[in-house]
Amino acid sequence: MFRRSDNKSQKWYLGVFTVQKYKVVGKDSKKVATNDLSLKAKVEILDIKSNLIDADFFDKYKNFYPGWHMNKKSWFSVIMDDSVTDEVIQEFILESYNLAK
Repeated sequence: MFRRSDNKSQKWYLGVFTVQKYKVVGKDSKKVATNDLSLKAKVEILDIKSNLIDADFFDKYKNFYPGWHMNKKSWFSVIMDDSVTDEVIQEFILESYNLAK
């Protein structure tokens, strides 16, 4: 977990985890085929805080899911498999950092 060190609360703004894919994607039938054998494979994920999560948020981005092991209203997880550009991820990390004041 990454925390801000420049304030007293030291709030988290980013988590980096290795988990089995099914723990992140769950039973999201829109994005995952039910016979997907890769669901047990381990994947690297980032948990990122955002105030942009709305009903359409997860349809806009491939491999973005409600936050694994976090508050799903304000955190999302992204599977790190090169399907999202570094620039997009950096923008979200910066937003998360700024939210953790």
